[in-house]
Amino acid sequence: MKLRYLAGALALSAAIATAACGDDPPPTTPTPTPTPAPPPPANPVLTAPRADFPAENDQLQTLRPTLRVLNATADQAGSRSYEFQVSDDPDFQPATASSLGRYYRLVSAQNNIAEGGDGKTQFEVGGDLQPTTRFYWRARARQGTVDGPWSATATFRTRIEGYNRAGELFDPLTNGQTVGAPVGNLTMTPGRGVTINTNDSHVRYNLVRTISAGEFSFEAEGIQNNSPGDKTKMMAMYDGNGDITASDWRFTVEKRDGGVIAWRMINGSDDNQIDTVGNERVALNFNPGATYFWRATWGGGFDLSIYEGGVGGNRIYAFGKGNGGVYAPQPHVAYLGSPIGRAGANDASVVGATWRLVYIADAGKKRPISLGTALIENPNDDPRIKNRGIRFVQ
Repeated sequence: MKLRYLAGALALSAAIATAACGDDPPPTTPTPTPTPAPPPPANPVLTAPRADFPAENDQLQTLRPTLRVLNATADQAGSRSYEFQVSDDPDFQPATASSLGRYYRLVSAQNNIAEGGDGKTQFEVGGDLQPTTRFYWRARARQGTVDGPWSATATFRTRIEGYNRAGELFDPLTNGQTVGAPVGNLTMTPGRGVTINTNDSHVRYNLVRTISAGEFSFEAEGIQNNSPGDKTKMMAMYDGNGDITASDWRFTVEKRDGGVIAWRMINGSDDNQIDTVGNERVALNFNPGATYFWRATWGGGFDLSIYEGGVGGNRIYAFGKGNGGVYAPQPHVAYLGSPIGRAGANDASVVGATWRLVYIADAGKKRPISLGTALIENPNDDPRIKNRGIRFVQ
């Protein structure tokens, strides 16, 4: 009896326990913690390449140089390419409407140049650069999508040379030669220019074609108020045939006795003649030790400006007049000084002055400010640089 009772009690306890367990929720599986994604690879950190060739401020004998840098380095492996920039202005900005024709700014740029395997990378400029000009250049490396820093700005100077082509002539005259024809007693001084020693001497330029509206400009030093002669000329143009005094295409700019400035221009006939008269002929007090920039322009009239201190210097003379007709000499011949006219040698060329950086061109071209900067020994002191707020990297 007791055994039967004990068995029943045990069965009842088991049933109760089973029922109690049935009220609990089923066990759950823990949610696994996600594995964090690996961080993206860090961008490479690049150093700047270093200019290797040409040497700083080197005077080159070419207009199409090859530029070379010592390669950049990076903190991780990967292939690199390079970008090079060349400019005649140290800010490397693209040319704007206001700068076109005055200086060229960014003149050559090339990217995706594969890194050289010998620790150096080079770039050959693809076309002739402007002659007799100081240029700036720099380079940087690119790895993946990351551009490294630019190299320090370096400089070089292009070959000093002149040219005479349709619509534009440039004659530096500081390289011991001229693109014109020297006539008479002249002295070519490297680094300075050409000096006219007698009234009957001059430099003649046979232009490729007629320039009906344009500019005739140059720098000159050694100008004396009372040099030999009378109505002597700093510049002249006509058709090159016969007596310039009788030409219907006469263009003359005079520095007379006492530093008096006078000029005349005839466009085909006396009806289209303009010149200075009376009080319009003013005297300037020239300093033989100073440099003067002379700039004459024509086309619908005539204007003359003279600047003491060279290009970008202080303007000390500005006068012009309008006229009819079109300037159309055939051929078109220009002169430093002047050929002899009917008044004789005393009215021909200014004596003792030294001319350089001669520019004759169509009006739309304008004389680039940077043309001739290869000749500047200390560019930070040059007025054409100071007036633009630019400092050269030395």
